[in-house]
Amino acid sequence: MIKRVWFILLLILLPLCGCMTGSQELLVKADPLENMEISHRQFAIPQDEEERGKLPMGCFTGIKVGDSRKTLEAQLSAPDGLLVMKVVENSPAVAAGIEVGDILMEAGIEENSLNSLSWPSDWYKLEESAKVGSTIHVLYDRAGRDKEAVIRVVKRISRASRLEVARFKEEAKVGIMVRTLSEVESNLAGFTRGEGCLVIGLARNSPWRHAGLIFGDMVISVNDDTIKNPKELLESINQIKKGDVVSLVVLRDGEKVTLKTTVSEREREVTEFSIPLL
Repeated sequence: MIKRVWFILLLILLPLCGCMTGSQELLVKADPLENMEISHRQFAIPQDEEERGKLPMGCFTGIKVGDSRKTLEAQLSAPDGLLVMKVVENSPAVAAGIEVGDILMEAGIEENSLNSLSWPSDWYKLEESAKVGSTIHVLYDRAGRDKEAVIRVVKRISRASRLEVARFKEEAKVGIMVRTLSEVESNLAGFTRGEGCLVIGLARNSPWRHAGLIFGDMVISVNDDTIKNPKELLESINQIKKGDVVSLVVLRDGEKVTLKTTVSEREREVTEFSIPLL
């Protein structure tokens, strides 16, 4: 009987271990913005392959690029350079000495000043704007060593692979879902291949929705910072603080629309509770 009493007391005391100081703080994370509504028409992958076949093909370098960021910490800021993911055999890139794993840092056409490279669309823009026989000057990093190369572009004889459509969602501050554009959509909007950020979902209580953002808007700038793709938009949202007024510019039916808005004012709440000393 005595053993049973001690056992019951032990069961009562165990949950209170570590709480004998009289008070403790409990962090309660606010729920995400609720009721995400999605436009199924904009969510769907555009069936526009026939129209894509009519677009200019641009020039060819033989380089496939991707995100150079390798760590989670690096993902919180804009990429610094483009990772060479593939080099086509016998291509101009091979002749210039470019290899898989190189990081393209800056590039420019002919004698023009070199520009920093961050997003794949930066490289696509060079390929699209270059003329057959012209050269792209590149500064790149190979295993921590700076190198230079001159790539002489040639005429593209087959169309580049279709870009995959990617979707991204932010729930904590704005309550928004966006996707990348197809090449046809980018071309119609006056963007480069790989550019564009289309709104396909909004939370019912999204502050940006209340400010006038609608499905189908293309976000082109946040606080005067150009938005080239969904990742760049999410990085901008991450930097916005409570109380900041946000100037949002979108492309809607071919016209620029400016919206003034904020982010959600919800934040972590601290709840204090106390347990009497035994």
